[in-house]
Amino acid sequence: EGEVDQQVEILTEILWKAFTAATPRRKRPLWKKSVPWWTEELGRVKKAFYRARKLRRRSEWHRQEYQKMAVEWKRAMRRAKADSWRKFCSEVEDPWDMIYKILKG
Repeated sequence: EGEVDQQVEILTEILWKAFTAATPRRKRPLWKKSVPWWTEELGRVKKAFYRARKLRRRSEWHRQEYQKMAVEWKRAMRRAKADSWRKFCSEVEDPWDMIYKILKG
């Protein structure tokens, strides 16, 4: 029985190595552009929010933590978007240039 387990482990390891070598790492699709307001801090808040969302059904404390993280996530996104918009507006000198940039995407 121990020998069978050992053989299964070896086979599993070989298959995993073959899979990781043959499968490319997933990248963001070329058609999907990143948004100008995204920051590393926003990424950390999002990760914490999704972690809390997974755990929210375990206990009342987890549910409360999830609610706090949901508020923090929404607030952080709103703040990042507003800051980005202010920066964008302050950098544009010609109003027509601003309209062109918005329409261009």
